[in-house]
Amino acid sequence: MKVLLLSDANSPHTRKWVEGLIAVDVQVALYSLGAPEGDFYSRFSEAQLNVHSAFIGRKSSLLGKLVYLKAIPAIRAIIRNFLPDIVHAHYATSYGLLGAMSGFKPLVVSVWGSDVFEFPAKTMILAKALGQVLSRASVVCSTSEVMAQAAAKYFKGAIRVVPFGVDTKVFAAPERSRPYPLRFAVAKSLSPIYNVEVVVIAFVELKSMYMGMDIELHIAGEGPLRGPIEAAAGNLLNKSIFLHGKIDHSKMPEFYSDKHVLFNLSRFESFGVSVLEASSMGLAVVASHRGGLPEVVREGSTGFLLEDLSINNVANAMLRFAENPELATEMGRNGRIFVQSHFEFKENVNMQIEVYRQTLIEWKSG
Repeated sequence: MKVLLLSDANSPHTRKWVEGLIAVDVQVALYSLGAPEGDFYSRFSEAQLNVHSAFIGRKSSLLGKLVYLKAIPAIRAIIRNFLPDIVHAHYATSYGLLGAMSGFKPLVVSVWGSDVFEFPAKTMILAKALGQVLSRASVVCSTSEVMAQAAAKYFKGAIRVVPFGVDTKVFAAPERSRPYPLRFAVAKSLSPIYNVEVVVIAFVELKSMYMGMDIELHIAGEGPLRGPIEAAAGNLLNKSIFLHGKIDHSKMPEFYSDKHVLFNLSRFESFGVSVLEASSMGLAVVASHRGGLPEVVREGSTGFLLEDLSINNVANAMLRFAENPELATEMGRNGRIFVQSHFEFKENVNMQIEVYRQTLIEWKSG
């Protein structure tokens, strides 16, 4: 099978799909609006992968997206030369637009989140534009049920849920010694939507009430709230609270290896890959009961889902683990089993291949 992917070459998600498809003998061509960085794609032969770039970059406004018109002739040329069985566009309002304008059928469009939650909510014109893009798709894919429900508002055809799971051999649970110090983790950008400051303040309050409590907070991420977060950490910074900055995705297994509980208190999240990665490595999870996060956390089994994201409630969640560290061990063990059973990435790739095959059958049968 030959698949042309229209997707951001520098996204870890894109790279993971390229690697996964090639592993099952799919011949891949990749078209990206931005030039690929680093040498990730050099590991593949020309028979396995061809990468093309427009050096344009993604645009956020509808007017800005008109520059994508420059990419259409190049994409059509790739289609003529590569002769794909399927064109699969990732992110509806950028690469999905390119796929729709290419005129190729069958077209698969994967929605990623903000393209169906935020973009169409801005104006009625943008909502109609999204509907027009999706109407050109033979099938729409989503990584979560909640995102599929959002896409269904703009697309009346088939929507397939194909989770974006985890390679459990890469994110493998290490043998951990007794969990002291008990290490809490956050792996999110330091942006308001992710509530990292709430986690920090809750941690500081807990330490102030129980000064001898042997706990740490480790944060992987960078963003505009770094200054306020450092201020909130106060004299605990670099003593019990550690800001590691942005960590390359390939280094995340190392980051998680000595942690015990992940906090993901996003105000909204379309899926929750970082939660699955942490669960796969044996971490318990405390997550907000928002968006797609309830699909990747089993309440009371792999972690806790919080409706109330107040500082007091978050501190109480921390206290439950601090008073009973074995709870983190048990939930982490359950979490890995849960990921292996439902979100093994190799199985997700097989699910995507089945979507391709079924789409081709339906297309050929008219």
